[in-house]
Amino acid sequence: MKYDAYFIDMDGVIWVGNRIIGDAVKAINILHEKGKVLFLTNNSTKSRSSYVRALLNAGISWASEEHVVSSGYATALYLRRHYGKGKAYVVGESGLIEELISQGFEIASSEDCWKKVDFVVVGMDRKFSYEKLWSAMTAVRNGAIYVATNIDPTFPTEKGLAPGAGAMTAAISTGAGRGPDVIIGKPSRIIFDVAMEIAGTSNALVIGDRLDTDVKGAKSAGLKSLLVLTGVTKPDDLRKSEIKPDYVLDNLMDIFNLSIDF
Repeated sequence: MKYDAYFIDMDGVIWVGNRIIGDAVKAINILHEKGKVLFLTNNSTKSRSSYVRALLNAGISWASEEHVVSSGYATALYLRRHYGKGKAYVVGESGLIEELISQGFEIASSEDCWKKVDFVVVGMDRKFSYEKLWSAMTAVRNGAIYVATNIDPTFPTEKGLAPGAGAMTAAISTGAGRGPDVIIGKPSRIIFDVAMEIAGTSNALVIGDRLDTDVKGAKSAGLKSLLVLTGVTKPDDLRKSEIKPDYVLDNLMDIFNLSIDF
């Protein structure tokens, strides 16, 4: 089976923290020769330009912003297309803020949350605090549209699993008394629709390390999925899960050992 595009996760597939995983870069460069490669990530901490720098440093010399679809970019694009403009209180890091500003949104302060903000946008925030929690839940209770870039409970690091955006979202939802109005990142179809629009095809293979986001999201978008066991998901997790990928590999380079024309 030949795919026209490959939607590849980064954390847990290409790298874990600052460590490159095996021959993942070599495999991606080969896939790039076969079809359109896009990098899909729920990690909103970096902007697309920052991800491009990381990809270039890893040895993916052809990477540009058009190859990166982060949950931060997809969130900013979704809000612009559906609401046009507005003031957003952000629980997140500089990458998410940069993407929102690039789409024309004004960034609100904590003080603004006690008055009126249009959106509360939540991503992974490694400086999450009680003040941010209080400000965000107050804005949501006051009527702000509540947007989660993603709800990943964890993400892989060199030290092990760390709290993900889902941990921040869960805290805010508890305080606000309700969940997000919309979730943009995997497994939501929204981020996959953005990727398919950019790639110009729905004949794509989703490659990732998580059953609950990459594989589940691929199924929701009608796409095939390939799970690599280099990140969050381990063989025992796969055996216990009802969510099953179309392909499973120990690492990305093994894709070329399959008797399938990728």
